Amino acid sequence: SLVIGSRLSMYLLLFWEFTEKKRRIPVAIYGADKIGRQLATLWRDIDSDYRPLFFIDERQENQSQEVGGLRVYPLQALARQLKKHRVRDIFVVPSSVSTDARVEILNKLSSYPIKVRVLPATTGHDLRVEDIQPVRIEDLLEREKVPPNQTLLERDIKGNNILVTGAGGSIGSQLCKQILPLQPAKLFVVEQSEYALFRVMNELTNMHKSARTKIISFLESATNERFIDNLLADNKIDVIYHVAAYKHVSLVEENMISGVANNVFSTQVVAESALRHNVGCFVLISTDKAVQPISVMGASKRLAEMIVQALAAQSDKTRLCTVRFGNVMGTSGSVIPLFQEQINKRKAIYVTDPQAERYFMTVEEAAQLIIQAGAMGDKGEIFLLDMGGAINILEMAKKMIHLSGLEIKENGKGDIEIIQSGLRPGEKLKEQLYSGSQIYPTQHPKITRTTESVEDWQRLSDKLSELAEHIQRRDAAKIEKSIRGMVTSYRINTDEGRND
Repeated sequence: SLVIGSRLSMYLLLFWEFTEKKRRIPVAIYGADKIGRQLATLWRDIDSDYRPLFFIDERQENQSQEVGGLRVYPLQALARQLKKHRVRDIFVVPSSVSTDARVEILNKLSSYPIKVRVLPATTGHDLRVEDIQPVRIEDLLEREKVPPNQTLLERDIKGNNILVTGAGGSIGSQLCKQILPLQPAKLFVVEQSEYALFRVMNELTNMHKSARTKIISFLESATNERFIDNLLADNKIDVIYHVAAYKHVSLVEENMISGVANNVFSTQVVAESALRHNVGCFVLISTDKAVQPISVMGASKRLAEMIVQALAAQSDKTRLCTVRFGNVMGTSGSVIPLFQEQINKRKAIYVTDPQAERYFMTVEEAAQLIIQAGAMGDKGEIFLLDMGGAINILEMAKKMIHLSGLEIKENGKGDIEIIQSGLRPGEKLKEQLYSGSQIYPTQHPKITRTTESVEDWQRLSDKLSELAEHIQRRDAAKIEKSIRGMVTSYRINTDEGRND
């Protein structure tokens, strides 16, 4: 009976090990160094959901070895090992390589249908399972960060009264979050969406409960001239960041009158009021779509730039400038969250054109650079933010699918289909930040400046008055003709599908 009991115990143990191996998720680890071994050991010592099967390491000295009982393979062997072991997750351990080198590693791994997770660099603490984070497409677009110039950051902010229009949007709200730690005296936020204003005020209040800065909100449109004048008359505003705008190309294309009225005349109203009330600095937030525009949105933002340039030539006390940049990751309507939502639902992704390219940067970096660029503004300069290289949208979609551990659906096989939908009215194949203008360096390595021809303010003002009359009459044809007369680089697109 003792022998039978021992055999039964052995069989139960073998059965437990077999079922545990079946139940646990097979994974790979990228990086066969100390932290990689620690991770493999961690999963063996605890009741983990993961079962490490092998290492991937591109260092020659680590290949064809066994580390902690696990085989080390080169990257080119990954595809074969994925199929052999049915591995759907790979964990990347931190190393001392630069950000650019780390991004290169993640880009290589994104070519495989496998969920990529990354461990943050530890500083003497034990590795914990909760430290592991999934890799996002934003991680593949990351680049070496240039520390902000603290002098530029504080120059226009510290101890001053700051006004941000369009403060409830992605860029406006992030600007407010970057401004608060710089200790302004007061922060005035203007937003016409009740929901957006509630959200940003809630975030700002929770973010700086102990801050001395007084935050004052207004549920109002920046096109309301009386409101803006009263606001600037009653409060000594030192700096204005004019972010308020309609930015979605397709929506503005379909709603031209509303788009032009907001984008153009909010800029004129706020900028002219800034001059009347001797505001120290006015900064317009613009877009790469203002360069050689083919959309109403792009043309309206170029016209807004022209207003700032022309007024800057007339101004003695107020410094005016424009900050121009491309797409910001994670903003409302941005292609990245739209793609991710489709992937999560296992639905097809629509890409306009295989050759379509866009520039991207994080909203945090954009906000910091806006503040620093504005501090250098003087006479209507247009500052350009360094966006890095252009990103092919189709390739980005493929990487996002792979990072989710899924395969691209082709010929009926795979998980997520990519469908070419064609460019919509107003959309470009590729964007550009400037058009043949001279580019000059600034004291910040990520910010350059360019010059564009400056219109005489009186002549431009007369044309704007005509445009305002056309908007009042809701005459779309004359509105478009008027814009084309002022923005000569505007190539008119089709008006099919417009609601105005």
